[in-house]
Amino acid sequence: MGSGSPHAWDLASAAQRDAGELTDDVCFLPDADPDRGTSYFLRGEVALPVLDAGDVTSFSWSVWVLLSGESLELLFEHWDDPDRADRVPPVFGLLASELPYEPSTLDLRAVVHTREPGLVPRIEVERTEGEPHPLAREQAEGITWHRVAELNAAVYGELH
Repeated sequence: MGSGSPHAWDLASAAQRDAGELTDDVCFLPDADPDRGTSYFLRGEVALPVLDAGDVTSFSWSVWVLLSGESLELLFEHWDDPDRADRVPPVFGLLASELPYEPSTLDLRAVVHTREPGLVPRIEVERTEGEPHPLAREQAEGITWHRVAELNAAVYGELH
């Protein structure tokens, strides 16, 4: 469950989207101001441990993360490397998906951990000093099956 494109893509003009690219794994989006360049996004997942669900061990959000051009280039250099999870250090990013949380999940600091080819990167939301964002807290502490149902209802509405 999650977003099929970065939030910025959804807000972009048709001209920006025509000049950009969106695939299942990456997104390139030129800024409306040519002096600001291009934004680079990578799709990954934020996994929340499910504490009381038997065989189900986690609930995952499909999310997009804004990366620097250098970080994305590093990931591309090892894209097909079967050992990339061991060779590519974690990189910094900003969450670029709007999930049903208050406050907003946009621009939350995150660490991107590559995994073997065929698996999207694991996204770890940074816990900030003070009161952590609810998404960061749920990722660190886990959620209940009841909370999974609440999240589903927030995205899909009440099921009858």
